[in-house]
Amino acid sequence: LRDFIKKLQREIATLRSQVSLLQEQVGKLSVSGFLIVSKSSHDHAQKGFSFNESTQISKVTGPLVESAGQGI
Repeated sequence: LRDFIKKLQREIATLRSQVSLLQEQVGKLSVSGFLIVSKSSHDHAQKGFSFNESTQISKVTGPLVESAGQGI
């Protein structure tokens, strides 16, 4: 029974390390996804806007552009 418990403890330890590795990879993915999204959102990232600023800008300019299009 002790051997079985030790075996379980080893398996739990390896699972924990695998979970922490997965968490690191997910963190890297979310960071890279964030960068990709921020770059693609109207290229505001190149002009030095952060992702939140660029989405707020598009929220403001979107309706303006739509209403201007209706005026034409």
